[in-house]
Amino acid sequence: MKILFLVFILNILISLPLIAGERLYDYTAEKKFIIPIREHAVIVGEQGYYPQNISLFAGEQIRFYLSTTMNRPSCLMIKEKNIFLSIEKGRITEASVQFDRPGTFKYYCPNGNISGTIHVLKRKGRYLKRKLASQTKVKIWRPREK
Repeated sequence: MKILFLVFILNILISLPLIAGERLYDYTAEKKFIIPIREHAVIVGEQGYYPQNISLFAGEQIRFYLSTTMNRPSCLMIKEKNIFLSIEKGRITEASVQFDRPGTFKYYCPNGNISGTIHVLKRKGRYLKRKLASQTKVKIWRPREK
């Protein structure tokens, strides 16, 4: 009986904001990001980096999550951005870099003679503004009766 009473009280406490007309979180609100972030996991193996080619748009920030499958230590260097990251087996190394101009940037490890490229593309056009499905009107063809 006590458990049922507690469940009843918890249900009332949870539903109070909904009864008052308040939303706990507005899922329909437009989200704006100051700087777009692209996340990539890079794995260093005997064959090299995986993936070897990464593409992103100018102005985006990329967040690397690095790991290795080898027992010997590895690294990732981006000379243009003055970044050096050491990678050990069993650990994940994180780093964030922002690319403001288009071009091709090389990341490499001089220790293992492996390399990869980051292709920064120029964004063309504008962002397409998306609408909610409930806000769009769908025209349906219906035959007319005479």
